[in-house]
Amino acid sequence: MFVYIAACWAIVAVTVGAFGPRTGMRNLERLTESAPDSGAAVSEAAASVAPRAAD
Repeated sequence: MFVYIAACWAIVAVTVGAFGPRTGMRNLERLTESAPDSGAAVSEAAASVAPRAAD
């Protein structure tokens, strides 16, 4: 069972390495500056679904 799970993780690692974003020795700060602002829509959607505290 361990070998199967390890093989699956290896496939995931190779896939992310091959098709993931190209970082090329850039700092995290530069990556976040050039990234599109897609987090706003996600956080707004999450806020509309999140339960609100009783007043």
